[in-house]
Amino acid sequence: MKTLQTFIKKSSYFTKSQDSLIYLVILICGLGLIGWLTGQNHLTAFSSDFIPIPHISIIIFLIGSIYLLTRLKYQSQFSRWRSTAFLSVLLLFCLYLLLNSLFKFTPDIEEIFIINSVKYNGAIVRYISPISALLFVLLCIGMVGCLKLKSLFIKYIGCYSSLMVFLLSSIILIAHIYKAPILYNKKALAVSLPSGINFFLFSLTLLRYYEFKIWTFNIKLFDNRITRKLVKSFLPAIVSLILLDGFLDARISIYNINPALKSAIVLIIVIIITIIIILTISSDVGNALHNSEKRLKENEEKFRTVADYTWDWEFWLGNDNNFIYCSPSCKRITGYDQKDFLRNPDLMTRIIYPDDFKKYVNHINDENSTKPCNGIDYRIISRSGDIRWLTHVCQPVFDDHGSVIGRRGTGRDITDRMNSGIQLRELNKKLKSLNADKDRFISILGHDLKSPFNNILGITMVLKNELHTLSQEETENLIEALNKTAKLTNNLLEDILMWARSQQGSLPFFPKTIGIAGVCRNTIDILNMNAYAKNITIYQSIDEKMKAYADPAMLKTIFLNLISNAIKFTKSGGKISIEANENAEHVTIAVSDTGVGISLNNIAKLFDMTQVITTKGTAKETGTGLGLLLCKEFVEKHGGIIWVDSEVNKGSTFKFTLPKIN
Repeated sequence: MKTLQTFIKKSSYFTKSQDSLIYLVILICGLGLIGWLTGQNHLTAFSSDFIPIPHISIIIFLIGSIYLLTRLKYQSQFSRWRSTAFLSVLLLFCLYLLLNSLFKFTPDIEEIFIINSVKYNGAIVRYISPISALLFVLLCIGMVGCLKLKSLFIKYIGCYSSLMVFLLSSIILIAHIYKAPILYNKKALAVSLPSGINFFLFSLTLLRYYEFKIWTFNIKLFDNRITRKLVKSFLPAIVSLILLDGFLDARISIYNINPALKSAIVLIIVIIITIIIILTISSDVGNALHNSEKRLKENEEKFRTVADYTWDWEFWLGNDNNFIYCSPSCKRITGYDQKDFLRNPDLMTRIIYPDDFKKYVNHINDENSTKPCNGIDYRIISRSGDIRWLTHVCQPVFDDHGSVIGRRGTGRDITDRMNSGIQLRELNKKLKSLNADKDRFISILGHDLKSPFNNILGITMVLKNELHTLSQEETENLIEALNKTAKLTNNLLEDILMWARSQQGSLPFFPKTIGIAGVCRNTIDILNMNAYAKNITIYQSIDEKMKAYADPAMLKTIFLNLISNAIKFTKSGGKISIEANENAEHVTIAVSDTGVGISLNNIAKLFDMTQVITTKGTAKETGTGLGLLLCKEFVEKHGGIIWVDSEVNKGSTFKFTLPKIN
């Protein structure tokens, strides 16, 4: 069996090469030509019982074979018009032979090749048969397709002409095998057996050139490798069996006497041929399947290796939103296993941070179209409850027909990067604040400190130069002004130092439960002289039992700044009121005045370090503008808030909150 398979493989040249059968045509024509030249009829007809091949047929077959070989095998560089001219001449000659065989023109061109008459059952057999002439015409038309014209119509005509020759030559061969030559009588010659074989081989070569595609209307029947192999194997086998059966009936008389023996022999041959074909094809199919499975397995392993060990979260969702694939890295990023997502596809959207859900949905809707792939950044809530940032990229997956078959996506954990960005923004904000502080310090040192020191220097200069000429009253006035300026400068330095210490975090903070009314009363006692000087009345209506959880020193500083500002911006004869209310969580303290009020534009700047404003009081009092900033720092340190309600020329109310208990 192995020997038979080897023989079949070595003989595969005749089933693969398009021009291989033409060499058999040339061989048959060569034998016929030798037979005519030497007078050996068995070479011209394969047997004395058959009609010999005519001279003219040999010549036409040789010319056609040489032309076809130059076109198919040797890729002739003849121009298209020369090839067309050659085929046109050959076609006209074949048409002449056809008409001559039907109507017997004179002079008879075939007389050139006839030396003496050879008759078969009373008919001259050296003349070409009308059927042969017709088949030659069809072959010439079939060879037109070898010109590689772009016209599909011409290719159809050439292919169908070749198919017609193939079918007619097959009938001729079967008729010869059964000793029934077609159109044989004294006026109409039959086609010789060598000519029938040549027509069959020649037409089959042309059909193989057309690759069965045109005459099957592009049906992809023969695109399948196994189908082609079956057709190439079984069709020749069936034709061979038919020919063999006819040969046995015609040549061996024993099979006419014993039909059962004939049937047994034919059956044995069929079984042997079938076994050979099945073994050959099954071996080929098995090897192909094995190689395909091996390649598929290798490719799958490569894909799994790349996908399973990727650092990012890779996934593939089908049109039903079920996971086709989910990489193991999903657990590192989300805390959930592959099986969690495979069992519950909705988990992917459930873990999205609520504020980012709409952005994610819009992104998915966009990516279901044919738009290019775009990415988004969004947050998820991991299994442990942590908020993590993902950068997500996905795009639709299409099949060969352009239909969407799912969505392929990647999720990358960028939490560290986003946190770094947030920290960087916070640092930039802090840096901006520090720069504002620096600018404010420079402003204070350059303006607020310079002015009082100029006063001190001016007064001391007068005292130094004119002390002996000044009266006692003048001297006392200068000393009083000097003392007042020194106090203001000292207060200014204390505000600056206290604010700086609060920024550095070095200011002591010891909150405890204290009475609000007592701290407020002590502060009013300190500021009463300032209020008295401007004829301002201070009212305090805080319940003695009201308590707050606060640092006493910081609360005193808050009261000092708020009440001092109220005195500063209230005209003579005005009043200041201090009240406090409480609820279950905190105490709200309000310091109100009937002063000049604050414009809306300046209210927005009161607690902004980058826009510190200083305004002179109703009695031309000056300040650093740091007082309210200190109040804000201290209130927020207690966990409270501070705000102001004000209207120009109608007064202001500053409110802040403190916790009731720890």
